[in-house]
Amino acid sequence: MKGQKGITLVALVITIIILIILVALAVAAVVGENGLFTEKNQTNNNTTIVERNESTKSYNRAINNTFNEAR
Repeated sequence: MKGQKGITLVALVITIIILIILVALAVAAVVGENGLFTEKNQTNNNTTIVERNESTKSYNRAINNTFNEAR
């Protein structure tokens, strides 16, 4: 049996533990409090706010131009 080559149970368990830790870190990076999904949603909210502000500015400019032309 000494001549047999192969992976030991200890090496296999250590490898599995390392993989579990890496998966946990990846999931935390995607779903966590400062994860990608949270940042994506915050970016979408910021974009909506900016679009509304720009729309309001355009509307106000149009109203002011109409008012100034009527003078």
